[in-house]
Amino acid sequence: MSQGVFQTLDTLSSSDKYNTWIYNSFKDHLKGTVLDIGSGLGDIVKHYSGNNIDKVILSDYSTEMIENLNNNFSKKDKFSTVQMDIQGDDFYDTLGADSIDTITCINVLEHLKYDLASLVNMHRLLKNDGKLILLVPAFQWLYGSLDTLVDHHRRYSKKSLSSVLSRSGFKVDKFKFINFLE
Repeated sequence: MSQGVFQTLDTLSSSDKYNTWIYNSFKDHLKGTVLDIGSGLGDIVKHYSGNNIDKVILSDYSTEMIENLNNNFSKKDKFSTVQMDIQGDDFYDTLGADSIDTITCINVLEHLKYDLASLVNMHRLLKNDGKLILLVPAFQWLYGSLDTLVDHHRRYSKKSLSSVLSRSGFKVDKFKFINFLE
């Protein structure tokens, strides 16, 4: 993980109103066992609560991030952590296929070199009626030096995201732009 990513995570950790706003945009869709992909410092997932949530699994590939998540969430009911790389297949022994009700992947997919493989793996983890909640940066034509600094591989258009989601087995229920001036 680059220094730019750490600096960005550190900055976002003090942006509680922003993190709450992001959470509020999808909170009504969280249910059952929730897996958060790329939990980082846990700034958004710390808001996950509600009667519909049975368990929250925080994940990251970084040992340092997992240690931080363990320190911050070990005493919270319903929360556990797992170190994994969603791009590979080393997590099926831990989580198992068809075991997750809801997956959240908030500002993570653009960091993953293999987005299609990652989405296929997410699809395999979800139960038949499971949901994926995904937040990604829009408009590849906006890709610039800031994206490079924070290790983004891409941005998405509605068409490119629809394509990769469809190819990985997902059916899109809803697309929504946020931070969008109309």
